Amino acid sequence: MVVLVVFLLLALAAPRAAPAAAPGFVALDRLSDGELERRIKFEGVFARETSLADPEHSEGLVLREVSDGRRLVQLIYSDGGDTLVDCDILRKRNATRQFLRRFHADEQRARLADDRALKVPPNATFTALSPVAPPPETWLHFPTLVAACKKSHRRINALLHSRKNGDADNNAEEQLARVKRSWGIAPGTTWCGHGDSANKLRNLGVFARTDKCCRRHDHCPLLIGGFESRFGYFNFRPFTLSHCACDERYTQSQKNSQNNTKGDQDFLQKWQILF
Repeated sequence: MVVLVVFLLLALAAPRAAPAAAPGFVALDRLSDGELERRIKFEGVFARETSLADPEHSEGLVLREVSDGRRLVQLIYSDGGDTLVDCDILRKRNATRQFLRRFHADEQRARLADDRALKVPPNATFTALSPVAPPPETWLHFPTLVAACKKSHRRINALLHSRKNGDADNNAEEQLARVKRSWGIAPGTTWCGHGDSANKLRNLGVFARTDKCCRRHDHCPLLIGGFESRFGYFNFRPFTLSHCACDERYTQSQKNSQNNTKGDQDFLQKWQILF
């Protein structure tokens, strides 16, 4: 009896093994509209990358959302992920919880897609990661991403300060516009794409008729700008999302332009293919 009691005491005093961490993975999903989504989980970091072009194309736009479970950082890159354009550090628990909820739901879907016995689209892959072998991606270090975002904010604030002080030598206003708006505008327009590059409301590009439709569409009162948050939703695309009524009006505006030039028609076709 004494031996049994001693054995039980030793068993209770022995340190318990920590529960095994969930294995990491890399899930790749090629969407029907040409976007490429990649989800990575490794050592407590949850990351989702959305590319508007294949990785081998250097001119693509890339959105990366990375969380350490407590905070969420959203970063927008141009040049295929090499140049940080804009970012945001979200510290609200609700935003992080929503991201993690979507991430885990997507993870389950990706695991099902990896099951060859199930009838799922063949454009999704799921790869488990070894606990001792990190993924090849170099942008998963959360503190580094936060530091890069803060540095970007300081740079933009410095440009704003220079513009406020009227420092013509720095040409701050032009630099800030280039940082925030110069990319993502369709060639030949000033209103079609991410934001606008027009100095005045009446400024239009070469494709004037198309530009007028985009201008009217951009002034819809119920819209979410490219790479902006509103109504509890983050628009990660480089163009404006608007209410259905505004979209229908925009479509009708294009249809009513019966006298569009050949250049406008070619532009519309290329723009639709691009997005």
